[in-house]
Amino acid sequence: MSKEERELTDVINVRANGAAGDGQTDDYEAIQRCITLAEQAGGGTVYFPPGKYVVNGTLSLKQGAVGLAGSNAAATVIVEANTSVSLLEVGNNGKVVNHTTIRDLSVEYAEPGATGALMTFHNVWRTYLMNVHFGNSGCYYKMGSGVSVVGGGQFHILQCIFSYPLQYGIYTALIGDVHMDNLEINLAEDEQSVGAIFDSNTGGIYATNVNVNSGGTGFRFVHSFTDTQPPNYGFFTNCLADTQFGGNGWDFQCALSMVLTNSWAATAKGIGIYADRVTGLGIHDSRIYWNGEEGIAVTGHARDVTVSGSRIHGNSKREPGERSGIRIDPAARNVMVTNNRIGEGDGFPDNHAYAIDIGAGEARGLMVQGNMLLTNRSGGIRDSSAGGNKHIAGNWQAEG
Repeated sequence: MSKEERELTDVINVRANGAAGDGQTDDYEAIQRCITLAEQAGGGTVYFPPGKYVVNGTLSLKQGAVGLAGSNAAATVIVEANTSVSLLEVGNNGKVVNHTTIRDLSVEYAEPGATGALMTFHNVWRTYLMNVHFGNSGCYYKMGSGVSVVGGGQFHILQCIFSYPLQYGIYTALIGDVHMDNLEINLAEDEQSVGAIFDSNTGGIYATNVNVNSGGTGFRFVHSFTDTQPPNYGFFTNCLADTQFGGNGWDFQCALSMVLTNSWAATAKGIGIYADRVTGLGIHDSRIYWNGEEGIAVTGHARDVTVSGSRIHGNSKREPGERSGIRIDPAARNVMVTNNRIGEGDGFPDNHAYAIDIGAGEARGLMVQGNMLLTNRSGGIRDSSAGGNKHIAGNWQAEG
């Protein structure tokens, strides 16, 4: 081992190893050399002093116990010059990469219209992203996507900001225990953009204080891998979907056992919370405000859905009087709607047609009880369902 390598086993300063950080020089080779040094030493931190580091190509991190750290996210910026590739790829041909930490820096693309994801992770365990800024909040449309994670477990994204992703902020699949805390995802003004996509076998989602603003869809749950489970066992607390350009706030296309607590849905053009092929969805103590269409829509594919203690006001914003606060297909199994306030309230107008609109067909397990039905244009509850497998009682029709 050379003298340089012995001295830099724990902390490797990219400036001391050839990186210019001047915003013009291609620092790809110098930075990749530092990452390789840390890997060969069995671990260490690659440190980026304040500066703007341009790279033309994908940096590769293949071994665990290696960290990338800047001085802080405002002072250390890494810019990917090639808008069709990732800035950083963490993975080793299917082998596990363990204990990677990336913190206190900003990453962005050099030009608008990028198609890549700034960081991609494959089969990673115990990974931490902390105080990382994805994209440039002062320069619009700089980012294609933020973070893609496929395979592994215990992935932590903490105190990060995503600025104007065109495709998505975060994508996860085939990974257990995803922790998201104090994130701000400001989407591009495009109906196709999504804050977070949870795909097959994303199991154990722990999200607190995650805010998705602008763009199309806030949170989307899909199942695109065969022979796997849908995304499952999610806990969302104090999370917000406040999108403006199309799509649904919370888009449960396919999911298993998800709970929203003290969360928010306010999408200007779509449905606040769309529950399709979901088994086990709890919406508790949440605010469903000012959505373009229904506040909550439950299709006939859903089962085991509970809506309780929530405030559902001012929905059907695009066509006042045409959509309802909650729409339920009676083919949905075991749906319970209790102790909610639905209609005019909290400063929002009486846009709803009905507070709760139950469609035609045989009810397959439905309880609607103890709700306060405030002013709704056409009435409190419209029940077009048939059969006796339902209980609709004890709802109070109030005025104002």
